[in-house]
Amino acid sequence: MIGSLKVVRSMRITPAKNIIYSRHAIILGERCNGMQFTACLSSQFSTSSRYYAPSSGRDVGKVEAYLQDNYPRIHYYYRLVTNGSKSSFADLKTYYAIRRDLYKEKIALTDLNADELGAYILTREDMLKAVIIAAIIPWPMAFPILVSLIVLFPRVVLTRHFWSEDQRKHYWSLSIASLSKRNFPAIINALKAKNPDLMKKIRDLSEIETPSVSKSNLLPWYHLTRIHGAFLISSSNTLKNRARALQHLDYLIEQRYGQDNLNELSGTELHKQLFLRKIYYSDLTTEEKMREKLLKWLAISKSINDESLYLHLPAIFHYLDSPQENVKSNDATHEKHETIKQSKEDETGNRNLSDQSSGDKKEASALS
Repeated sequence: MIGSLKVVRSMRITPAKNIIYSRHAIILGERCNGMQFTACLSSQFSTSSRYYAPSSGRDVGKVEAYLQDNYPRIHYYYRLVTNGSKSSFADLKTYYAIRRDLYKEKIALTDLNADELGAYILTREDMLKAVIIAAIIPWPMAFPILVSLIVLFPRVVLTRHFWSEDQRKHYWSLSIASLSKRNFPAIINALKAKNPDLMKKIRDLSEIETPSVSKSNLLPWYHLTRIHGAFLISSSNTLKNRARALQHLDYLIEQRYGQDNLNELSGTELHKQLFLRKIYYSDLTTEEKMREKLLKWLAISKSINDESLYLHLPAIFHYLDSPQENVKSNDATHEKHETIKQSKEDETGNRNLSDQSSGDKKEASALS
């Protein structure tokens, strides 16, 4: 046993029947014989059965039980990486299978269920991240790399599969809040350019004239792709397919939960449905208010047949809730400017009166 521990200095693993923990290393059984320590350790935590499948599920069970008993924090990250990787691969497979069948016209978007539509829409948004993660997982050092990303940059680098439930709710809310500030105003301005009386038409969406998706200018196109998680170089069919998928998802949600009742929809799933449609909800403090907003969306969206109008709907829907606040804000700003202007005029008038008074005093003293 002492001889087995000496190899820690050279960072190599020798045969051992039991898992032995020392200050510097974990010796992991006979299957690590001759392997570099870091490669052996990473292989135990690899999550892809295609690339680094353990020789026995029993070995993995022993490692997991050991970590759970002695290092619960490491075990937490182990489960997060394992489950996240499996979910990410499953969604990627689902996405490409749907893309293939749609291309071959074996199925239509209306043939998909709600879960398949959710995977299709969200995976398209996370495509770049998902491909990078899929490339990292086969590496010998995949586990420590992914753990580092989970700790340091979970929102920027990783997909939702590696987030906790609370992180999903928080990050989705932050994402839509960012869109509402950076991209929604530009969409509304583009609509106002085509619809000078937008405030009158906005109550009847069928009267709103929207830019054609296939003939959109660069700036509106940029903001649309940002809102819907597409690449700037994406084709118009990409956004049209997203609109069709969301419209069918609206129909399925209404059929599943009923037209006026979404009480069964709660927690992360409720946040997910709002995020899928890019419905701004950062100012909502209760799930009841979130359900009311989703119901309002469903009532509006079922009357929309134009894909371009549906793609503009997140900005329009946000504008529907905020025009009065915008008017109040503009009135307050106007009132503030008028107050400042009036105070400046009063100050100028007082200065003139003061100058005139001092002049009168000088004239009176000269006469005396």
